[in-house]
Amino acid sequence: VGHFGRSSGFCAASGHPLTQLFVDGPDILENYHASLLLGLLRDSGLLRKLPASERRVVVTWVVGLVLDSSMQRLLDTVTALQSRTNAGVFYGNGEDRLLISRAILKAGEHGYLALPWSGAHEET
Repeated sequence: VGHFGRSSGFCAASGHPLTQLFVDGPDILENYHASLLLGLLRDSGLLRKLPASERRVVVTWVVGLVLDSSMQRLLDTVTALQSRTNAGVFYGNGEDRLLISRAILKAGEHGYLALPWSGAHEET
């Protein structure tokens, strides 16, 4: 959502206008994406259809998953997933489902790195 082919680092180094709207740091674009996505959910009316308690959970998950797409957090997620599965303590509870969701999101978010430039360019 709203990706224009630049990194948060580029935005920070170039003084991009997004750095004025969102905290200048490693997650500029992730904050921007989360804001856009929550706006879309709000404007669509989907969030209003949920009870307040479920709405908070959805918003927390959406923001968390988008912020977790930061390259800075990739290693933390992979390490946590590997540690839990290797230790045999993967239970499938809410925390584990969130961890799997983070891993799936990261695979999709960063999978484009394996495409040849022409393939990646055609998809975007």
